Amino acid sequence: MATKISEIKKLISSIPETDYYNLLVKAATKDKSFCDFLMLTYSFKGFSEIDLFNEAKKDISSIVSKRYVGYYHIDKVASFIPLLTKRINEFAKISKNKKLEADLMLYALDLAIDPYFFNDCFTQYENKLSSFAAKLIDLVFNDLHEDYFADYRDPINKLLEELHISIFIQNTDRLPIKI
Repeated sequence: MATKISEIKKLISSIPETDYYNLLVKAATKDKSFCDFLMLTYSFKGFSEIDLFNEAKKDISSIVSKRYVGYYHIDKVASFIPLLTKRINEFAKISKNKKLEADLMLYALDLAIDPYFFNDCFTQYENKLSSFAAKLIDLVFNDLHEDYFADYRDPINKLLEELHISIFIQNTDRLPIKI
């Protein structure tokens, strides 16, 4: 891997400045995450992590509001949870701010939870939802500073209570009862 990085550095240093500019423009127009990274890193027109966070919230809202393929409505609801995870992972790669990532996960869980579908014969929704909640708990306890625990304790406990009451036991065995 080290030889590839050194080769890439040599290649980039050999590119003329005008071609280098055109290459950056082309890469930024092709990849939205690269464009967001450039805007965040070089403070384009005051673009900040909060702007990126608000943009991710809008994307999550649009993901939830779209119509998805599936015979049953629960299949449609279960199909957008991986898309939520993908969008949050894109945000995390660019931002590196774990607190905003946890806020985004809480926002996504609030939109994704629909008590109407709990204890149904379709456990795919419950499995995906409980694993998403486990990722949130893991993020809060392993990646955030202890001072943030108080901020997330009440929303996570409310979420856990709702999940433990509503979901089959086998789907919540990886989740704590309370934090």
